[in-house]
Amino acid sequence: MRRPGWYRTRSPTVNWWGGLPTKRESVVLALHRRCASITCVRFGAMPRHEASRTATLSVTSHQGRRSCSRRGEEFPMLSADYLNPFLFGIYPYLCLAALLIGSLIRFDREPYNWSYSSHMLRKAQLRLGSNLFHCGVIIVILGHFAGFLAPHWAVDWALGPVGHQLLAMVVGGIAGLVAIVGLTILLHRRLADPGIRLNSRKWDMAVAMMLWLQLALGLLTVPLSAFHMDGILFETLTSYVKGIVALNGSASSLMMGVPLIYKLHVLLGFTILLISPFTRMIHVTPPL
Repeated sequence: MRRPGWYRTRSPTVNWWGGLPTKRESVVLALHRRCASITCVRFGAMPRHEASRTATLSVTSHQGRRSCSRRGEEFPMLSADYLNPFLFGIYPYLCLAALLIGSLIRFDREPYNWSYSSHMLRKAQLRLGSNLFHCGVIIVILGHFAGFLAPHWAVDWALGPVGHQLLAMVVGGIAGLVAIVGLTILLHRRLADPGIRLNSRKWDMAVAMMLWLQLALGLLTVPLSAFHMDGILFETLTSYVKGIVALNGSASSLMMGVPLIYKLHVLLGFTILLISPFTRMIHVTPPL
């Protein structure tokens, strides 16, 4: 005869006389475990996330094995060990290779096919938006090159890490704000006028929206950088960019602890370089 409380034994898969539990005993074990977790949560004896993890354990089988919860399963190719090296170690070189090879092929085969436009419509709005956007974005691009690729000996004599970051935040923030205002004017001009909208290609709108989103992400990094004024995050991003230029295969590991908004900003920037040879952004590659 089974003694009372056999389900409180230490091992949940072995009953009191040493044998494997029956199917009915397994069900009782699972229900007891679930009720105990709910009781502990109600009286504050167990954290809610611990109780939910305990409650998700399924009923043991006849052999005493527990089946894994589907929620805990992970696809190995989507884990950080694979995804981070690809996105920040391989993908940048794919984008740069596509930019270089695609630009050379397009300049050789179709050198003038991106020169269609609608300059005759809404000239004042076009002039204002274009000047603001191009002036702002040129300062942003030059600032990125100077801030991330300048050697330490060329900066340390005048600025420390904190001063370097503060200068990048102020200059980049003002230039980015000017650029996004100009691009907003250009987008309004292109979308509000039916004639300009009819003359616009889908890729024109897609590129303009990607540029606007990239500028918005860049501006969002400014207040986030204000909470990391120790210069460590800025130096981490600088080391990553220099590692990509220097063909350092381990540079992607520097992006593991970087906030998500910086990762999106970097990935979208490389994506814009990837699509440039196939859109009107091709006119940017000659000075680059």
